[in-house]
Amino acid sequence: MQQKVFFPSLDGMRFFAFFFVFMFHCYFGVPEQVSGNQVYLALNRLWENGDLGVNFFFTLSGFLITYLLLREEQDAGYINIKNFYLRRILRIWPLYYFTFIFGYFIFQFLIRLVGAGVTETANPWYYIFFLGNFNSIVNGSPLSGTLSVLWSIAIEEQYYLCWPLLLVAFRKKRQFLFWGIIGISLAFRAVYADNKDVLFYHSLSVMSDLAIGSWLGWWCFTKKMGQKSLHFPSRLYPIAAYAIGFTLIFFRKEIFVHPALVVAERLIYAIFFGFIIFEQSFFSNSFYKMEKFRLAGYWGKYTYALYCLHIPAMVFTEGFAMMAGQGNSLWWLLWGKALSTFLLSLAFSQLSYRFIERPFLRLKSFFEPLVKVP
Repeated sequence: MQQKVFFPSLDGMRFFAFFFVFMFHCYFGVPEQVSGNQVYLALNRLWENGDLGVNFFFTLSGFLITYLLLREEQDAGYINIKNFYLRRILRIWPLYYFTFIFGYFIFQFLIRLVGAGVTETANPWYYIFFLGNFNSIVNGSPLSGTLSVLWSIAIEEQYYLCWPLLLVAFRKKRQFLFWGIIGISLAFRAVYADNKDVLFYHSLSVMSDLAIGSWLGWWCFTKKMGQKSLHFPSRLYPIAAYAIGFTLIFFRKEIFVHPALVVAERLIYAIFFGFIIFEQSFFSNSFYKMEKFRLAGYWGKYTYALYCLHIPAMVFTEGFAMMAGQGNSLWWLLWGKALSTFLLSLAFSQLSYRFIERPFLRLKSFFEPLVKVP
């Protein structure tokens, strides 16, 4: 069996990517009750770009999947596409379809139970076939927030379906594959620069994130970065890069206003996130190694469940708050919602791993790559 590839800092980075998305959802919009509260407005401003955590997930997925597939090709002599699909199915499908069932069927039952006269606008067939991102373009955002987060899982699955086939087909010209995908993505974004939904949700708009991560995985593998000792001449270099990157994130809405910058926005952030992955994975003198943050690393292993289930957790905490007559109170909107939902999300992720994910993950070992015998 292939020796496992492990980058110890990536689990912690996964957790913080999730945390950015989580806080974005907790402080999304400004309810009328807190429209004049400076603390809430500051929190809203701080986390209003937290959706970029999804961009980081895309870039990281491209890096890891490509690196692992190339490692399999090196050790086994070829990429076993069937087994790759089976591993992805065992990892993604059980929780995905559980989340879909909750978001489409159980959520509608709950809102009818409380007397809300609304009906879900999402077409379930899009979600059944991992096309939820196109549902958001065609039918708008789903009523159920639980369904709304599944658009990114749909794009990941589309990537998993196509990418090993493309790697095999372009085995001798892979460097052109990456640049071709990035070029197509930029051209597509230029055509639809005025359509925010298409820019945000469409697979062709998003795939530059995955392409940058995939290129990084290919480059690091072919250059044998894992066998080299890389050092920054000074720790000021990564600090400066992080400062520039997070400035671009915080002032995103002020910076990315020109049409040309709107087209290049995802690419710019993907390059920054690729730098973070590269710096954390291969440099020995980082300013801070995320692997030292063991608590983040621990919960980073559960980010798939945290991402999928934090909205169901929010449904329950908001429901209880409303029943208690506190749903519109200042303390709830400022910190009660975020804290209670975060804790319930952690609990849900543990239950998900034990009862939904782990029984299927145990089967993955039957489809792991084998080392080629000389």
